[in-house]
Amino acid sequence: MGVAKQPLLEVAELEAGYGDLRILRGVSLAVGRGERVLVFGPNGSGKSTLLKAISGILRPSAGSVRLAGSDVAGRPAHRIVRSGLSYVPQTGNIFPDLTVEENLEVGAATARRGYRERRDAAMDLFPTLAERRRQVAGTLSGGERQLVALGRALMLDPGVLLLDEPAAALSAAMAEQVFDHVLTVNRERGVAILLVEQNVLKALEIVQRGYLLETGTVRLAGPVGELRASEAVRGAYLGSSPDGPPTTP
Repeated sequence: MGVAKQPLLEVAELEAGYGDLRILRGVSLAVGRGERVLVFGPNGSGKSTLLKAISGILRPSAGSVRLAGSDVAGRPAHRIVRSGLSYVPQTGNIFPDLTVEENLEVGAATARRGYRERRDAAMDLFPTLAERRRQVAGTLSGGERQLVALGRALMLDPGVLLLDEPAAALSAAMAEQVFDHVLTVNRERGVAILLVEQNVLKALEIVQRGYLLETGTVRLAGPVGELRASEAVRGAYLGSSPDGPPTTP
């Protein structure tokens, strides 16, 4: 299965790094409307740097980032957010001293109108947010904090959501819940997902396509079936030998 002819998010030959250290070396990828796409690879391959460069946290040195047809590469992060893209980093994605509802309110700070409707929509999507609305976010479980982060990211009605390892450091049960929440966002709200995740085995169960990133370049890309069949993916990420069957169906 390929991406739509006119993808919602299209990254072409993107280069970025820190000072003289170049991390991304001509990365290209695309995410269609309502699609779920995985970026995976070893530590240091540039996955988080890629999300930061797309979202405007880090300014690319070359290449383009097209969102709904407009090149947003190099724009300030707050302008990219207004263009329809939200980014949930791995850490620092909530305000732990604020309540759940206050976190949602901060997430809608740049919205010109409709805060109550946006808040109610987020709480309808995730009833736990309504149940914990007056609870200080820092006292929540890890999975619940990730739910707050997802709720905040949805407050500006993004068309595409970038998620950096949302299941990191969570128990297997909590990670399962987080992946279910990601699917809910995609299916109920139609938000496209670009997911960076170390748990490749689980992530491939919820996405449609993926990109293997190594040393700042795309080594392999394709639909889930092709990735599972790849010897490189099976041997390094799915816990099976190149000559054995894939771990998952």
